[in-house]
Amino acid sequence: MNALAVVGEWMMLNNVSIGDIILNALLALFGLAIVVSLWKLHSKNGRYQNFNLVNLITNKDGFADGAKCFEVGVFLLMGWGFVVMITSKSIQEWYVVLFVTTFVLRGAYGAHLRSRNAPDQPGTTTTTQIMSKTTEV
Repeated sequence: MNALAVVGEWMMLNNVSIGDIILNALLALFGLAIVVSLWKLHSKNGRYQNFNLVNLITNKDGFADGAKCFEVGVFLLMGWGFVVMITSKSIQEWYVVLFVTTFVLRGAYGAHLRSRNAPDQPGTTTTTQIMSKTTEV
């Protein structure tokens, strides 16, 4: 029995259509293209020398940041759920609202936290356990 016959029999037994296989292959290729593109940006070539994927989950000092890790994890999980719902043609309105609202609220909360911290006054020195910073006059 050849491989094509085995695949055809498997498809009939599991009720898998050719369209499902093509759609999943296209999704996999699209995901791979995104990963390769991000990696090329991360490799510091050309005009994107300051782009670093590690900054998505670390703070300014290079340590893992719980809030950033949580945000990236939620984005990946909800994004994949969004793709699954669209491909199965069962997208729900509540999920779209939740998807958009989650990231809008997170951004608004981050902007609120940043606005509460007053900028450093010129000529002041700020010292933490990790570093010391002097603001120019």
